[in-house]
Amino acid sequence: MKTPESISEPKGESETALPAPALKNGLPISPALGLLPAPKPEPELTTQTINFPPIPSREFGPTVPLKATASSGLPVTFKSATSSTCEVLGQREDSFAQALRNALAPDPVLCTVVATQSGDAKFAPANPVERSFTLVKPRDSAAIPSVIATRIVTTIAGRMTLKGSKGAQFSAMLKTNSSSTITGKISATVSTPGICSILKITSTSASVVSISVKPLTRGTCSVQLTYAGNSKNNTLAASNSWSAVIN
Repeated sequence: MKTPESISEPKGESETALPAPALKNGLPISPALGLLPAPKPEPELTTQTINFPPIPSREFGPTVPLKATASSGLPVTFKSATSSTCEVLGQREDSFAQALRNALAPDPVLCTVVATQSGDAKFAPANPVERSFTLVKPRDSAAIPSVIATRIVTTIAGRMTLKGSKGAQFSAMLKTNSSSTITGKISATVSTPGICSILKITSTSASVVSISVKPLTRGTCSVQLTYAGNSKNNTLAASNSWSAVIN
């Protein structure tokens, strides 16, 4: 009896493993748990805006304070968009802008500052806000005339006496037509050193001095009073003299 022939697969053919089913995102399906849960959607961030008021133009000199607020209450930061002419210094609410190389800068200088707020876990980044302003060099103003007025305190009719050598005292006051604060002092020197000498000079304020003069011999005593002026507020120099006859 013939034994049954063994059954064999045709040559050149083999079983092909089918790929495991997968999700659209490429993750495999877990046989035990089924489909993986969908990822949670990210929460929507609240929009915010920046309030950055315009900055008026001004003269070179003091720094320009920068003030801006975000509707979120988060701090605002500043940076210069014109770093070749001005820079931003300080931190956030204490920031300020200043011109670079004031003496060499063109006139006027354009300065542009950008305010930004990068957001956080609740607020989306705010749209940056730019503000531009100009810095101009101070204009020359009319010089302020000044005059030294003298007022005799202890002498009578501009006379002194050698008796007792007590000398005399007079005061000098600087007067101008400006309301600005006067800086600098009046100086006093004796024009006739062999006739009299200065005992004491007392400054009662920036614009008033009191001078005590001691007679040395008979003759005319002369004191020269000068004020150097002030370039900061354009106050002109002034001079005057005081004299008295010594008997």
